[in-house]
Amino acid sequence: MATVIISSVGLPGLTGPQGDTGPQGIQGIQGPSIPFSNLGSGAWRTTSSLQLSGSLNLSASFIQLGSNTITGSFSVSGSTLQTGNNTLIGNTTLSGSIEVSGSSNFHNSSFTVTGSSNFLGNTNIQGNLNVISGSSIYLWGNKLFNYGAFSSTITQPMTVANQIYSMSYDTTDIASGISVENNTRITVAHTGLYNLQFSSQFYHDGNTTDDIAIWFRITGSNVANSATDITLAKQERLVAAWNFVTQLSSGSYIEILVAPTGNDISMVARAARTSPVAIPVVPSVIATLTQIA
Repeated sequence: MATVIISSVGLPGLTGPQGDTGPQGIQGIQGPSIPFSNLGSGAWRTTSSLQLSGSLNLSASFIQLGSNTITGSFSVSGSTLQTGNNTLIGNTTLSGSIEVSGSSNFHNSSFTVTGSSNFLGNTNIQGNLNVISGSSIYLWGNKLFNYGAFSSTITQPMTVANQIYSMSYDTTDIASGISVENNTRITVAHTGLYNLQFSSQFYHDGNTTDDIAIWFRITGSNVANSATDITLAKQERLVAAWNFVTQLSSGSYIEILVAPTGNDISMVARAARTSPVAIPVVPSVIATLTQIA
């Protein structure tokens, strides 16, 4: 009979000590929470301060009620409403409407507006303001910088004593927003404060001494305290020239009136000369009207 010998199993070895736990990593800083509310149709609204150092492209409306500082590019193709302070350091392109009720400072930046802009607060611009060709600047809804220069190349005789004559013009030298109607009425298309300047060359072809009175009339009514008397001796030439500042409303006109006491006084024009030296035409009347406010 065979004998089976079973060997005993040895005891397990001791478990080694557990290694130290490594240090915990640094927790990241939580970003600022900026409350945006969805206004629907892709529009968002925030009442907190917003600081951006990168580019921002918006294709919807953007309403900002707090301070807004942007150092990168800022492109808005929708409407923008800003009621707080707005500082723009980079280039800004706005193709929608802009309504600003606070202060705006632009420091050596390029500012391009394709749509309408309403500035309800103070606006300070340090740099050039370029109004492109075909555009205008308006004040209180009235176009600014209107002007007109007119002259007459014909002699204007005054053959009846004590009758009122209007200086007339047959040439428009340059004009924008101002025109001549009925040859005598310098008419403005935009309300504003205007400066009228004129000169006229008078000649007295008589043997007596006569006077002429010159004054202004606006839309059919004489202007108070605007008349000046001039005395002309026989065979005398005299140039009358001065200016007059007045408020004019859109569609109104101004005339320069002359009343002689004699019947042989004229506003004289002279043709261009070529000898002994070249001299251009001497107009009988030159008048310029420029808007100053």
